[in-house]
Amino acid sequence: MTLTEAVREQRERDGRDDPERDGNSTGGDDDRGPDPSKPVRRAFGVVSRRPVLLFAFALAAVVVAVADVARILDPVGNATPDVIGGGVSLTVLAYPSGTRVTAVTPGALVALQPWWLLAAALLGSVGPLAAGAATTWTVARAAKREVTTERVLATTTYVLAVAVAWRASAWIVEVFPAAVAPLLLVGLWLSARLFPAPALAALGRSPVDAASEAYALTRGRAFGCFLSVLGAGTLGAVLANVGSGAAASPGDPLFAFGTVLSYTFAGAIGAVAATIYAVEAREERERGRADQRQRETAHEGGEHADTAVRGLQRRNGN
Repeated sequence: MTLTEAVREQRERDGRDDPERDGNSTGGDDDRGPDPSKPVRRAFGVVSRRPVLLFAFALAAVVVAVADVARILDPVGNATPDVIGGGVSLTVLAYPSGTRVTAVTPGALVALQPWWLLAAALLGSVGPLAAGAATTWTVARAAKREVTTERVLATTTYVLAVAVAWRASAWIVEVFPAAVAPLLLVGLWLSARLFPAPALAALGRSPVDAASEAYALTRGRAFGCFLSVLGAGTLGAVLANVGSGAAASPGDPLFAFGTVLSYTFAGAIGAVAATIYAVEAREERERGRADQRQRETAHEGGEHADTAVRGLQRRNGN
């Protein structure tokens, strides 16, 4: 079953569950055309029917969990995000990934020896790099596309850039607490507008072009996309809390088990949801352009017909 077939089946199921929409419908699913809505909900349906889509993020989850264990055990000062062990918070998914259980505070990096500074940077980059590679494979598998080196590089570059921007903003807030409101609002807005960008990069766009196209495809749908990144991100946070729920302390390597669950499921759902949105939004855009060309052609044909009629009338009058 292809992604398009799976999504069409989900739309038909949604239609059967919504009698009002069925009553207002004048035709089948094809008459309504592509509808890039509820991508996270549809992603659950696609992944449940094609569990192979969990494979890449399951592998990435193990890699990231090992990095988390290494970070817990290294001598660099660590801190755990507030979402872990302190209840569930609303979290956004800036790119397909999960919630890690460790983080390095800015103060821990001060006066570090170059070797440990490099080690901290490498451990911090493992998550985005693994997520970028997993996103490329998942998107290609879902959309029946080819995995190429160029697409892997484009996706990982985009993901790494977003991860660096989020981490930098978090550090800025720690140094300048007054910046939290504007940075948070900008971050949430960009996360919504760039929601399909990782999938577009995995489908062959450069990181910059993927961001530009994503921004265009989400015009007028920012709130719906925000709900998508919020839903997928919160799913990752909930799963990351499994370790704390099992009474494992943050110093226990078993605490990283939450990372495995978070990256496996939230990452795969996020990647498939972004793919559904990107594919359907592109189809909707092309359908709109085709309709516009058809109207223009019909209008031009009508003008030509009117001109011919007027010419015939003048000849008859003469």
